Amino acid sequence: MQKIFKNISMGKIKNILIAALLIIAALFFFRSCNADREMNNLISQLSEYKLKEKSFETKRLADSSTITTQTQTILSQSEAIKLGMIELNDKMKKVQAQVKQKSEVVVVEKQVPYIPDGWADTTGLVKDEQGNIIRKDSIAVPQKFKLDEKWFSVEGYIRKSGMLIDSLKIPNKTTMTIGYRKTGFLNINKEAVVQIKNDNPYIQITGMDNVVIKNKRPFWKSPVFTILVGVAVGYSLKK
Repeated sequence: MQKIFKNISMGKIKNILIAALLIIAALFFFRSCNADREMNNLISQLSEYKLKEKSFETKRLADSSTITTQTQTILSQSEAIKLGMIELNDKMKKVQAQVKQKSEVVVVEKQVPYIPDGWADTTGLVKDEQGNIIRKDSIAVPQKFKLDEKWFSVEGYIRKSGMLIDSLKIPNKTTMTIGYRKTGFLNINKEAVVQIKNDNPYIQITGMDNVVIKNKRPFWKSPVFTILVGVAVGYSLKK
């Protein structure tokens, strides 16, 4: 050991100490900048929330389908859990992305025809078995009704006690896409977004939220930190 220390000059020791100090300074500088950047990013993303719900936009396409777009909320999983923005179940501990939506079916002013068994009453008259008019502008119950369209179908019976719906179908196809869209002048910028497309025009999204998980790499694996360490080591060897 004594021979090893004798072979190391005081200049080399000084250079090694300087390099170590530079690495430590670079470490603190990088961590400080990274923390500020993460905090600014978090504040920027959370500022898009209004009354605890993030804003979104819905556009109706030429085929009557709708597409709803919302910017991505990019957080680490630990941040998302602390903020209560993701839900984990017992069998899934690691999440890549989670999208929530609230929707409702809105059907306005649909005329549902009555379809009596075996005949059609077009006069609005109720007759007895002898053909005498009992009541005008009324229907005899029970009476069947049915409406069958591409995006909405319902059928059932009108009874004395009330209306019975025995079949209600609202078919829909939902497509969720997580990616980037072009924005800005000449579409040269990219914006991270989540898009939900519903084929059924009667389905309206009333609320939407998303979290895309992007866990941070350790600071020592950052290219910037590697460059700073390389510069410090190179400086010490040069001296």
